[in-house]
Amino acid sequence: MRHAVLQNLVCKLRNVVFGAPARRRDRSRRFSSCVVVPEALEMRRMPATLVGATQVKYQDIDGDDVTVTFNKAILTSANVNTIFVFDTGTVDGTTTTRQQLRSINLNGVSAAAGTNITTVATRNAVTRGDGLAAIGQINATGLDVGTITVDGDLGRIRAGDATLTTQAVAALNAHSMGRFRLATGAGSFTSQISGKLGALTLKTDFHEIRLLVNGGANGQIGPVTINGSIIGGSGNDSGYINAEHSIGPVIVKGDILGSTGEVSGAIQAGAGGITSVTVDGSLVGGTALESGQIFSFGVLGPVTIGGNVEGGSGNGSGFISTAGNAGTITVKGSLIGGAGERSGQIGAQGNMGAVKIDGDVRAQTTAFAPQSALIAGQQIASVTIGGSLIGGGSQDSGQIQTNMVAPSTGIGSLTVGNIIGGDGLRSGAVRATRFGAITINGDVIGDEGEDSGSIRSFTGEMGAVKIAGDVIGGSFTQAGFIRSQTTMAS
Repeated sequence: MRHAVLQNLVCKLRNVVFGAPARRRDRSRRFSSCVVVPEALEMRRMPATLVGATQVKYQDIDGDDVTVTFNKAILTSANVNTIFVFDTGTVDGTTTTRQQLRSINLNGVSAAAGTNITTVATRNAVTRGDGLAAIGQINATGLDVGTITVDGDLGRIRAGDATLTTQAVAALNAHSMGRFRLATGAGSFTSQISGKLGALTLKTDFHEIRLLVNGGANGQIGPVTINGSIIGGSGNDSGYINAEHSIGPVIVKGDILGSTGEVSGAIQAGAGGITSVTVDGSLVGGTALESGQIFSFGVLGPVTIGGNVEGGSGNGSGFISTAGNAGTITVKGSLIGGAGERSGQIGAQGNMGAVKIDGDVRAQTTAFAPQSALIAGQQIASVTIGGSLIGGGSQDSGQIQTNMVAPSTGIGSLTVGNIIGGDGLRSGAVRATRFGAITINGDVIGDEGEDSGSIRSFTGEMGAVKIAGDVIGGSFTQAGFIRSQTTMAS
């Protein structure tokens, strides 16, 4: 800008001396004249401005130009500074200070019922920015709203009227949630929606906050797509998505990570269950109780984990479980027990579909961690382990089991590389009421634990057994064996 002003002053002086430029260049002139160019307008900071009844513009804390648009005419000069709360300044068209939008407060604005809210952040050529604008919170308590789209991080949301049968939020879209914790004005780590959330879509991560969707049988979340990770933190129920009734198909492109808070890094649904879960990365438990989990009180549909299911040092950490029936469970990595009791588990109190682990089912050899690296259900359609079942130093570690009494039909079929016992009682063991066909592509090896490295049916028959390697006993009673309570096909 300063360069243009200086250039124009020089040009004006030269034109006085040598004359203004002619339409055609006079080649006889020794000194050519120059053209005065329009001076660039001074680059001023965009003030927070009420554009109309549906739109406000402001400049974000790091320089982005931001537009907030409603699809209903709800804004007036009388209410705009109640609805929009910044860290500094107001919506008055005069401020020159960068602003952090701390809150969009629609509480009590009845005309806002059903409105969409859309924010768009654009990098400014001079003041720059990053193309994202965080919002501390959206407070629509007592109102159902339409689709919310935040071009940046959203710290917190509250929405939903008293009629729980209707959608409280048609859809929630954001770049991320909870990235800045309370720094942008969230006021709390808890987002609460009373009624149905139509869909949740994030371009990156769900950080350390809790999202609760309440309403009894209407406490429902539709499809969930997290294009990053679900990340737990130090607070209990942090990085936590919970629907009181049900959750639709869940896709997580990154990991689900438990941390130091209890039930951190978790997805939970009520009696309505979870339609399906696909995690491209790993499910990892943390140091706290039940951190890193997928749990449903109702039916748990098919679950696919692209990496590992790993227990942590917290008891009950790193698990997939349901109080009802489960569909197929596929883990493309390994199921790994941690140092915590009951860590690294896949379980159902009801029946379970086919379970496929491409890697190992492996318990800790040194830590006291009973029932870690465990697969359990009322009955299991089939179990396929591409690697080995490896017991650990604690009882019932590295184990596959079904209910030991009728009406369980046991395990439909079992295929595994090696079965290797550990020092713990019943470690590296498969126990069921009955078995279909059994295929061992390696060895069955006992160790120092009683019943370690073993396959045993308790009340029913055992199908054909095929072993590519050896059956090797251990140093304790009944270690390294295959036994049927009744008959064995071959």
